[in-house]
Amino acid sequence: DGSHTSSIALTAGVATYAAALWLGRRFVRVLAVMVPILFLTGPLTLEAIHLPAWIAARGWTINHSAAHRMIIWRYVTGKILEKPILGWGLQTARFLPDRENPPNDDPRYADIMGITNFAPGTKIELLPMHPHDATLHLLLELGIVGDVLYAAIYALCLLALLRAPLSRAALAGGAGLAVGIFVIAELSFSAWQSWWLSTQFTAVALYLAVACRGG
Repeated sequence: DGSHTSSIALTAGVATYAAALWLGRRFVRVLAVMVPILFLTGPLTLEAIHLPAWIAARGWTINHSAAHRMIIWRYVTGKILEKPILGWGLQTARFLPDRENPPNDDPRYADIMGITNFAPGTKIELLPMHPHDATLHLLLELGIVGDVLYAAIYALCLLALLRAPLSRAALAGGAGLAVGIFVIAELSFSAWQSWWLSTQFTAVALYLAVACRGG
C-alpha cells in the first residue's frame, strides 16, 4: 500500500545517498546505467520467475494490496504482448476490454489468489485504473518505443548530475532523489497523474535551488 511504498522509497533513497556520499561519482555513473535497466526489465523479470509459486513454496502469504498488484501486473503483461511495439495508445489503460472482470474464478490468477486473503465482498478488478507500475504503464500505452524513451530520461537526469558543478553531498542528494522517485513510480500512481508529475517537478526544483546555492 501507499505507506509501504513510501517507506521502501525512503529507505532506497537514503541508502543511495549514503552510497553516493561514500563512493562519489563512480556510484552515480553505475546508477545512470542500472536504473534504466531496472526500469526496462524489473516487472517483467518478476513475472518470469513466477513469484507467486516461489512465495507459496515457502508457505508464506502476502497482503491484499501486494496480491492485487500482482494480479494487475499479470493482466497488463498479457495486454502488452498483444501490442508490444507501440502499445494501445496514450491514456487507454482505463478503457481496455475486460479490465473490470474479477480474477476470482479465472484460472490465470489462481496461484496469486492462493497466497492471499481478500476480505469478503472486496471488489477486485483486473485493472482498476492503472498498472501501479510506470514500466508496465509505458509498455501498455506506448509500447517498447515509449518505454525506452522514458528509461532514457532517468539516464539523462543522472548523467546531468555528473556534469553539474555539485559538491559531493549535493551529488549524493540528487542520486537519492532520483532513486526515491524511481521506487515510487514502480509501485504506485499513474505515470500521467498530474499531481504526481507536479510533485516530481517540485521536488527537483527544490533540490536544484538548495544544491545550486550550496554548490
